[in-house]
Amino acid sequence: MLARAVGVALLASTVFVACPPREAGAEFLASGTGPALAAAQAVPQSAPPVAIVDGREVTLSWSATTLTGGTPAESYIVRRYDTSNVAQPVLAGCDVVTSTGCVENNVPIGAWTYSVQARMGSWSGVEGTPSATITVATSSLVLDPTPLGPLPATVTGAIANFLVAETLTYRLDSPTGPVLAGSPATVTSSTSTAVSVTVPAGTSSAPHSIFVVGSGGSFAAAAIDIAIPPRLQSMQMRDVNGNGKVDQVTVVFDDALATYSAGIAPWTLSNVPSGGSLSSVVVNGTTATLTIAEGLGAANTAVGTFRVALATNAAGIRDMNGPQSSFTATAPTDSAAPARVTSVMQDVSANGRVDRLTVTFSETLQAYSAGTAPWTLTNVPSGGTLASVTVATATATVAITEGAGPLDTAVGSFTVALAVDPAGIRDAAGNQASFAVAPTDGARPIRQSANMFDDNTDGRIDRVVTAFSETLAPFTAPASVFALSAAPSGATLNSVNVVANQATLVLNQGAGAANTAVGSFRVTLTSNVAGVRDATGNLSSHVATAPTDRAAPVRVTSVMQDVSANGRVDRLTVTFSETLAAYTAPTSIWTLTNVPSGGTLASVTVATATATIAITEGAGPPDTAVGSFTVALATDPAGIRDAAGNLASFAIAPTDGARPIRRSADMFDDNTDGKIDRLVTTFSETLAPFTAPASVFVLSAAPSGATLNSVNVVANEATLVLNQGAAAANTAVGSFRVTLTSNVAGIRDATGNLSSHVATAPTDRAAPVRVTSVMQDVSAN
Repeated sequence: MLARAVGVALLASTVFVACPPREAGAEFLASGTGPALAAAQAVPQSAPPVAIVDGREVTLSWSATTLTGGTPAESYIVRRYDTSNVAQPVLAGCDVVTSTGCVENNVPIGAWTYSVQARMGSWSGVEGTPSATITVATSSLVLDPTPLGPLPATVTGAIANFLVAETLTYRLDSPTGPVLAGSPATVTSSTSTAVSVTVPAGTSSAPHSIFVVGSGGSFAAAAIDIAIPPRLQSMQMRDVNGNGKVDQVTVVFDDALATYSAGIAPWTLSNVPSGGSLSSVVVNGTTATLTIAEGLGAANTAVGTFRVALATNAAGIRDMNGPQSSFTATAPTDSAAPARVTSVMQDVSANGRVDRLTVTFSETLQAYSAGTAPWTLTNVPSGGTLASVTVATATATVAITEGAGPLDTAVGSFTVALAVDPAGIRDAAGNQASFAVAPTDGARPIRQSANMFDDNTDGRIDRVVTAFSETLAPFTAPASVFALSAAPSGATLNSVNVVANQATLVLNQGAGAANTAVGSFRVTLTSNVAGVRDATGNLSSHVATAPTDRAAPVRVTSVMQDVSANGRVDRLTVTFSETLAAYTAPTSIWTLTNVPSGGTLASVTVATATATIAITEGAGPPDTAVGSFTVALATDPAGIRDAAGNLASFAIAPTDGARPIRRSADMFDDNTDGKIDRLVTTFSETLAPFTAPASVFVLSAAPSGATLNSVNVVANEATLVLNQGAAAANTAVGSFRVTLTSNVAGIRDATGNLSSHVATAPTDRAAPVRVTSVMQDVSAN
């Protein structure tokens, strides 16, 4: 290499003579003030330096250069060349060196060669041969490979090849990314320096880099592995279909999740409300949705001891970079509003009018202070209205003011609605309940009425109809669920027929006397699952209860009478099937037609169950036969009626209650022999066949000592055939008397009214008969 510079130096003790430069070196003469003149010396070419790199420091060393005269060189010039052999400025520490080595600090990054040129005064030797090429490496950052997590976390490592004294900034993902906390703040050595950097919370679990940026332009980056599994952010328990049973849990993580294919395997659910079980899992974005098959237990939307746990699974919950998530048994947040489990309409007073609504929910409720505001009741049976609301545990009790409408325990179009209200129905988590629904019928059918009837108007009850407060379910129970006590006339239960809201009890008429009064008659209904009940199955029952009398008084007898026993009807006695109310009606409600003997209505009096109709006797012949006699009674609110106001009416021929009366008794001497032989008694009506012994007729003092032979009855006449007596002929009645004693087979009418009479003289129908015709000479002359 040719000399790049030549200098001349004069020394105090030596005289140097300058010579033309040479390729091999430089020569000069040395002279002095001493006794001898020194010889001329040359500055030879320096040896190549040895360069050693340590970070951004290059340590150079070389062999000392000795002039040809044996004088050591005074100093050395160090030069640095890039790969293009272009000289670069040498940094402080190696610009002019008086020793055989130096350290160049903060050497720029790159490949370099160095050369050394010895100097003596102003003289320079030829520049030495360049050193071997050395490389100052790029700034570097090496971080510990341990995956980070959870955050915040500190990563440690080392930097190298940074400029000494430059300040450092630590950033995420780029030289201009978010600033991170790190140390040291300033480079104190270009060799390996320990660093620590804090990765803050919230940094996603994804590939990241940490950049160390020096103020002098140095920078280095290294990748970090943030192995943070997706973390549980929230977990919500829900009742999606609002039926009071948990059917979904949504689990939200803090990172987007990878494709999920693990099914239900990684999940463990314990104490799921209502006994539910995990059915399936679907993952989308950051959310895992767990579908729960509802259990068979009672409705329950309270978290209670419900817990969800997640195990790691290679196909399970993990982020896009693979870290698998897990968490221990954790209670979800309650996002299931209290659900209406039941809403039961009730008739607490059992009077047939709705007075309460009991609504149960799927969990315990918070303290309630919303009053009636959130509640709307529509079409309450009987016209009831909302009164108040109280809440205890999981039940809301809605009190209802009974309406004035008809008794009604059917739901019908009754609906109840609950609106959300921050002070209303809500659980401990603040989930507010709402619904609009028809309540369940929890009110049993109540007996509205029970009416006793005499359908065939014969004076004996044959039907009881009990009406209830709502439509009844089909009746399949034995009739004996209804018990009858003291039924009028001894009636018994035959069958029960239920239609709509009525139960009809068909009765077997009793053999007792006609009776349409309720008296001590009572009907009891016992509850029976197949008996009287509504469509919801609410069983009806009632204690022994008297039915309402809907059986009008029935004419039991209407007896025509001849009280005066003179053969003319003078009274009609009508008895009814029950005690009658006070009678104040006119006689005009009674119509008597064809009264025997021409009698007419006089007056009517009523006592207990009997109406007595006085008849003014007619002027016609004595007649105790009913004939075409009829009596009719019209209804009248003040007339014949029972205590319940049931009005009686009828039109009928009365029963003959008038016994045949002897109208005449005629004594005859049919053979005109002066001795009576027949007695004919005529009665006031046709007689029944006579089968009694003749002795029912008793003769006393019969003329000529006649005796009774036989009795023959035809129509209204009884003919007594006599045995003529042995005494003298006699056709005079004298003291002859005939007595008739009553006998069930004797003289009686068709109705059985028995006739009798005391000893009575017959009428003389026997003409005087010539007994003797004696010629006499009374004067005996």
